[in-house]
Amino acid sequence: MLYDEGKEYVAAADEAIRHYQRADELVRAGCKLRDAMAYYLRMGLAYAYLRKDLPDAAGTHLEVAVAQWPESAEVHYHSARVACLRKDHDACLTHLEHTFDLAQRRVRPLFLRVHRSLDDWFVRTDSQSEFVELRASKAAELQRLKDRYRALPVAP
Repeated sequence: MLYDEGKEYVAAADEAIRHYQRADELVRAGCKLRDAMAYYLRMGLAYAYLRKDLPDAAGTHLEVAVAQWPESAEVHYHSARVACLRKDHDACLTHLEHTFDLAQRRVRPLFLRVHRSLDDWFVRTDSQSEFVELRASKAAELQRLKDRYRALPVAP
């Protein structure tokens, strides 16, 4: 639904939020989800709110995700997006550092089928619109961070 090409970008987010909120209500009422489904519920809500430029709403779900799945580079990356939207560039860099560290060490929740490479995260960081100000105001710090992780040996 969020990625339905037949729907307008924000309208798809609105519809996704309605469905995810209903699922979230059921979880809060006591319904149990497998870990992977709980992860995608949190991330789906975060993605939809980010699509609508609502960083505080996205951040609420990402905070839960960071607590439950701290080994997810994806969670930290999207938390960095939220931090940058909130103009908290230091927190943004901290989340990017977690992202790069997890990617470099090839750590992920076992239910995730995809592991993005360190270079994938670098490319996304260099192109994601939420990081424009970070790339301008903290360019040296961001470059040092990327250089440090590029220099580390790849995990086996």
